[in-house]
Amino acid sequence: MGYTQAQIELTLSKVYLSKDILEAALLHALSNEQEEVAGLLLGKWVPLDTSTSSSKAEASTKFVAIVYKICALPRADRKKDRVEVSDQDLVKVQQQHQGTGINVIGWFHSHPHITIKPSHVDLKTQGRFQQLDSRFFGIIISCFNETSIEKIAFQSSRTSDLIDIPIIIDDKQHLRKFHNNNVNDTRDEDGNQHSRMDILNVLFEEERDRYKKYLQNSGSNHSHCNRMYIHFTYQQALAKLMEYSLDPNIRLLQDKLVDKTVQLQMLEKALLQLK
Repeated sequence: MGYTQAQIELTLSKVYLSKDILEAALLHALSNEQEEVAGLLLGKWVPLDTSTSSSKAEASTKFVAIVYKICALPRADRKKDRVEVSDQDLVKVQQQHQGTGINVIGWFHSHPHITIKPSHVDLKTQGRFQQLDSRFFGIIISCFNETSIEKIAFQSSRTSDLIDIPIIIDDKQHLRKFHNNNVNDTRDEDGNQHSRMDILNVLFEEERDRYKKYLQNSGSNHSHCNRMYIHFTYQQALAKLMEYSLDPNIRLLQDKLVDKTVQLQMLEKALLQLK
């Protein structure tokens, strides 16, 4: 696949996600039961802790990936069995986050009603991204199956075979040990909430653009009934987004508010006992 010697020396051993980041990815994956959706993962690669490696040489070539933010991508072509992420998407998102201290380090997409195993196309796409950086990785979320939701982080070998990368779901407090001063602090509490809002905005804008395109293509030659059908399908699509994305997100935030309220009450009680 044409990896350079420098790329071969840099390998990925683990992927760290916070619970909030995982929730944002699930929000996006569950937004569409019929078609695959995709996005980019922003964060940083951190050298493997020397305490967990057999030698300093190994630690200098092995990295862990820390995901701080998810960026949903609008789909130019909507297909049931595949989704495409272009190099132009990667460059655009990277430029949007210049100066934040985080970079595009991976991509993710959903597998509705199908196995979590990466397809041949997925592995080819992953291999293409690894030519840019051998630490680049992909995440797949399999959903809408009879079993529970599954997830996998992966890379592609030189022969386009699957390389399974462990995913560690951890809390923000533990992940902060990887932070340094050149990373913008908005990647945490505000950043994760912005990820969810950005995903919702992309989903609604995607439907709106599709609606405008259909209206434009219908022109004045099409019947009034045909234009009514276009309006109806648009309203139906918005209703589905509210059911699958907006309403679950509101319920999730309401649950978090209840938890935070309980924590605040406990802290206030502890403060009174100290006085």
